[in-house]
Amino acid sequence: MQHLIFTTNKKGMLHMPKKVTHFNETLKGLLKKKLTAQLLRRLAIILLFLIDIKVKEISVVLKCSPKTVYQTIRKFKSDGIMNLLEKSRTGRKSLLNLVEVKDLKKQLILKNSQESHTKVVHVEIIKNLILKNNGKKFSRSDIYSFCKKIGLRKVKPRPVHVKNDPEVIAKWRKEYPKFLDKVKNNFPDKKIVQYYQDETRYGQKTITSGIWSPKGVRPEYKNENSFLNSWIYGAINTETGKRFGLVLPTLNSENMQILLNAFSRKIKRSEHVLMILDGSRAHNNCKIVVPKNITLHFLPPYSPQLNHIERLWSYLKRNHLSFRLYEKIDDIIQAGSDAWNKLTDKIVNSIGFSQSRKRCVEHF
Repeated sequence: MQHLIFTTNKKGMLHMPKKVTHFNETLKGLLKKKLTAQLLRRLAIILLFLIDIKVKEISVVLKCSPKTVYQTIRKFKSDGIMNLLEKSRTGRKSLLNLVEVKDLKKQLILKNSQESHTKVVHVEIIKNLILKNNGKKFSRSDIYSFCKKIGLRKVKPRPVHVKNDPEVIAKWRKEYPKFLDKVKNNFPDKKIVQYYQDETRYGQKTITSGIWSPKGVRPEYKNENSFLNSWIYGAINTETGKRFGLVLPTLNSENMQILLNAFSRKIKRSEHVLMILDGSRAHNNCKIVVPKNITLHFLPPYSPQLNHIERLWSYLKRNHLSFRLYEKIDDIIQAGSDAWNKLTDKIVNSIGFSQSRKRCVEHF
């Protein structure tokens, strides 16, 4: 293998061949792009080629075939150094164009919005829709990759009560700002703080959750269907993450009164709490005496999606109360207390406010 000899000037600066100097100047701009191992090898081939190293010697040094060296040099000679960049792989042309994909998504949304059992529950339905409307046939394996490519995924739909009335919900949203202004006028010297209140039941009936497991393995868990249970009463401020909770044995107006009285003592003197909650019998009861520093505002019937604390219950059950077995009521109460005490301002804020910031604005 031949040795490389470079000359130096009086100041000791290294003289490089003109074509290598030109290559170096072009390389400065090229290095700003994302480099890969393949691109670095191509650049090394061209650099050695420009300083007159033979093809066979280049292949030995870089441990690649002479054919690869020849092809890289040919690309460089024909279109320059920029031709060495990796070009994006287009792959096989899609069977459906953009317009057809857009129409397909509209059909799926329409089909899933219908109040019937004919929702898109299986990928075969998508295959049949494409075949019927576009005359294109997909294999079972191709349809899955195609769905992923165009942004389709299989999700569990959000349940909505059959008595849920969108018009009533829209009216409530429209009137809420007026109610908020009314509360502010009633307490002009107080800061109005909004809390969401609700309860959740948990106990011996085993709560399940998704778990991570290797493919092909479905883990087992011990299941119990006894009915010994307790309730977590909670109230959260979705903007700050502040919260207040109690674990109580049953759901009734007496325990709701206990929560309101205890929560009232925790409210700052400079604040007045606007508590948003559903209109269940335990909440909307003539026996309940609402403290002076709290104003209750009831949600429309059958609309739990408006109560942001519902997402907090899902988080607690999924992360802290799932797959638990209890022998006695004291164990149940302790588990609920431990789960609630593990909450932080950041967790409550992210669950109740940050993830649904846009939705909150739309609601209120």
